[in-house]
Amino acid sequence: MPLTRTLIGIMLKPAQIAEILPGIRRTVKARTPLMYQGEVPRSGFFIVKGVVKAYTLQKSGEEQIVGFYGPGDFLPLPWMFSKTSASLYYYEAMEVCDLIGVTRSDVDEHLLKNDALKNYILDKLVQDQAALLMRVTSLEQSRAVEKILFTLYYLLYQFGHKIPSKDGQDLHQISIRLTHSTIASMVGLTRETTATELNKLKTKGVLTYKSKQYTLNKAKLERVMGEDSFSELVE
Repeated sequence: MPLTRTLIGIMLKPAQIAEILPGIRRTVKARTPLMYQGEVPRSGFFIVKGVVKAYTLQKSGEEQIVGFYGPGDFLPLPWMFSKTSASLYYYEAMEVCDLIGVTRSDVDEHLLKNDALKNYILDKLVQDQAALLMRVTSLEQSRAVEKILFTLYYLLYQFGHKIPSKDGQDLHQISIRLTHSTIASMVGLTRETTATELNKLKTKGVLTYKSKQYTLNKAKLERVMGEDSFSELVE
C-alpha cells in the first residue's frame, strides 16, 4: 500500500504513528466484529496491520459494503471527532488485525496537539475524499461492467501497490483479498453477474486473480473505462 504523504513532506508509516498513540494495542482474528451500527463506542481504532470492512445490512440481511480501512487508518473518525454520537456502520476485521484503541480524550490530548498527527489525518481525509468520489461514481453507473470498473479503480487507488512486470506493463496488486461476493456486495450486483463481468475483464487483460489476489493492469483499466482523468491522481 502506498505510504501516506503528510502536508509537511514527512513520510509517516503506521508503525511510527503507533509509537505516538497512547492506547492499548491488541490483535484480533479475522471476522471479529469491532463495532455495531448504532453502538456508542468506548473507543475508536487505529489500524497498524490488517484490513477492516465497514458495511450496513439490507432488509434481506445481506451485507452492503461501504468501504475498507487498512494500515494507517483511524476509524470511525466522525465519532472520534464528536461529529456523531454512535457508529454509523458495522465494522469487522477481514483478516488478522493489529489495532490500537483511540478514545475521544486521546484525540483532544494527543492528536490535536501534535502537528505531525494533525497533518497526517488531514492528508488521509483528502485521500479518502478522492476515493469516496470514485465510490460514488461507481454506484451511479447504470451498467454492471461500469460499476465494477470504477470500483476496481477505487480499490487500486486505496489499496494498490505497483509490482514488477517483465514486459513493462503497469501492474498493480490489490492488498485486500477479494471474492466475487465481496465485490458484488460493494456494487449491489449478484455474485453471478459480478463473476461474469470479471471474467470478461480478465479475458481483455484488464485483470488477473488467483487465490483471491487481484492484479490490475492500470493502463488497460483506464482504456476500458474510457476515463483518463483519474490517471493524474497521486497514489
